[in-house]
Amino acid sequence: MTRIDPSSLHAMVRAQLDPSNRDLVAGSPRKKDSIDIPKTSSPEQQMLRRLKAIASDDPQRQKKALRIFMESVLAKEFGTKLQTDPGFPQLVEQVIEQMQEDPALNAACSTAADLLLKQTD
Repeated sequence: MTRIDPSSLHAMVRAQLDPSNRDLVAGSPRKKDSIDIPKTSSPEQQMLRRLKAIASDDPQRQKKALRIFMESVLAKEFGTKLQTDPGFPQLVEQVIEQMQEDPALNAACSTAADLLLKQTD
């Protein structure tokens, strides 16, 4: 199996958080029920909106941010149709679990999730 370099995870996060999308994370407080993701949104815009929808007091906030990021990366790499596959949630979970088994990569995942969430503050 191919190993993932923890530093490449940071690069992937930075690439996903393109500065042109920063206006999506600024503004009013989160309102989970009011978020509407148009089908014309780019995967990056959808990811940022989903990240913003995570409540700041959610105890699973970091885990959810990492999952949203992984879903976005996998969809970008293998096509958005993958997201409608019934096995997609399990695939995402398996990828995250394998990444978290490596101590260095697990630390990088935590840092990446924090970085993602910082973009929504």
